[in-house]
Amino acid sequence: MAPSNLLRIAHQCYKLRMTHGEETPAPFKGPLLTSHIEGLSAVARVYFGVVGAIGLVTGAALLLAPGSTADYFAWPIAPPQTATFMGAGYLGTGITLLILLFLGRSWTDVRLIVPPIAVFACAMMAATLLHADKFFWNRPVTWIWISLYGVILAGAAVLAWQHREQTFSAPEVPISAAESRALNLVGGLTAAWALGMFLVPSLADVVWPWKLTPLTGRVVAGWVAVAAALALTAAMANDSRSLRLPLLGWTITVVGFLLTSVSQLVGADTRDLVYFVSLAASVAGSVWLLVRIHRRLGG
Repeated sequence: MAPSNLLRIAHQCYKLRMTHGEETPAPFKGPLLTSHIEGLSAVARVYFGVVGAIGLVTGAALLLAPGSTADYFAWPIAPPQTATFMGAGYLGTGITLLILLFLGRSWTDVRLIVPPIAVFACAMMAATLLHADKFFWNRPVTWIWISLYGVILAGAAVLAWQHREQTFSAPEVPISAAESRALNLVGGLTAAWALGMFLVPSLADVVWPWKLTPLTGRVVAGWVAVAAALALTAAMANDSRSLRLPLLGWTITVVGFLLTSVSQLVGADTRDLVYFVSLAASVAGSVWLLVRIHRRLGG
């Protein structure tokens, strides 16, 4: 068949499709392709990279030398179990932010990490100011400590403002009603726990397996508040894709809490049992939700 005939037939087919309202289909723009095109903003990448690196360094220092914080940290953390707990938390945070940096393909993938970061920074700044007499203000590390949390808060505000139009965007893949109820329940319970320990640090004597000072009680309350903020904002956002990576990071962090505590607590006390059961339940619930999200998003 001559090329001119082929062109004429193709033109007639096109006219026939247009007559019946069948326009050429638009290119596929599913979640994976769309997120890849959008990418993360330069501000978000710098923020997650810098704060993540700080978390890794701080976590490693506290895990490697939990008994000598009086020699190098902003304040002497006692007992060493608290320094180890904090080290696991900072290391987990660093890993979480690097996961977001390298696997997050759009603001939707990472947005739920900002409220927990902001809540934790506020808790640390408040604890520092309430117990300023416990800090080594003659050391540069102390000024770096307080300044970093100010920068972290400012960075979170910048990111929230930069993506303000996407904050209340409709979810791409909503979570189920059961998952929403579970997140609200967990968020409410952990928020009450965190608020109670922060306002009345002596409550730690009842609920925490090792001795905490008023300062470290408030610091630990900040970590509990991270779980509360993530659960509550996830329930509000109602978006599986937004929850996936932050929840993965939090699961890794809680596993770190478990692993670093298992060698230091014998589990003979009721508070030890409550501590381990609570962390194990957090990991189990997070894995359950991650599996459901993974299936819902098609792997």
